[in-house]
Amino acid sequence: MKISLIVCTKNRARFLPFALESFSRLQVREPWELIVVNNGSTDDTQAMLEKFACSDAAHIKLVFEAKAGLANAQNAGLKVATGDIIAFTDDDCYPEPDYLEQIKTCFAQKPISYLGGRVLLFDPQDAAITIQTREDRVEMPPYCFVPTGAIHGAAFAFTRAALDQLGGFDPDLGIGGTLNSGNDINALIRCSALGFSGAYDPRPVVYHHHRRKPGLDEQTLMKRYDVSRGAAYYLGIVSRTTRSNYLWPVSRHLLGNLVKGKWGLLSRELSGAYRYGQILRRRRVQASTSAA
Repeated sequence: MKISLIVCTKNRARFLPFALESFSRLQVREPWELIVVNNGSTDDTQAMLEKFACSDAAHIKLVFEAKAGLANAQNAGLKVATGDIIAFTDDDCYPEPDYLEQIKTCFAQKPISYLGGRVLLFDPQDAAITIQTREDRVEMPPYCFVPTGAIHGAAFAFTRAALDQLGGFDPDLGIGGTLNSGNDINALIRCSALGFSGAYDPRPVVYHHHRRKPGLDEQTLMKRYDVSRGAAYYLGIVSRTTRSNYLWPVSRHLLGNLVKGKWGLLSRELSGAYRYGQILRRRRVQASTSAA
């Protein structure tokens, strides 16, 4: 079973060496590959990546994707990936050396189509956000409610078959997209809606060095996540196969925030739902026009 690891980066030459060093310590049995996608960087990223690729030309592939957006970069990586399992992490994450082996073990032990791993904070001075620390496995059956934050894009993986049926990642989501986040939860919900099962498992581990401090950095990111959460809940409700499992959790969540008077949060979530609804409607119109 071959595994591919895709990492996307843009203009992070200052910090990239730390991540590249951690990737060089990966211990994984053959066959495997590491695909690093340069998403239109204008700093020294490309030269740094070329030097890194020379250190292990048998396993490292470089891709340049000029079209901005994390989802576009991930989809560019998918085009050249040859693994049966496609794993992901971020350019500010340091995976444990056995990260890929643990992912392979999780997929081999039980038939699943997507997987999330544990994301721990690297720097204790950073805000305790964008992490997933739970130590027990969580099964996610087909058509289930997938909570936002249950699985992070910093440590997730899919079977190639699932991603092919999914059609890759939504280019309107993720950093650089229309909504600027949420491409990970969107892909998970669409997988579930297609009838695929998945799981969160604590064995694959990465350390997230996001460098955001408590205070304004944290608040700004959380507001962005509020928007993508609204888009995710909208998708879960409008998808016919997941609707029944989303209506009650989403209604309870919105009602709870309403009772607590969290008007700003509610506004951002509803804005995300509306904006993603507009995106989906625009696509339907374009599809019908093309068909005509």
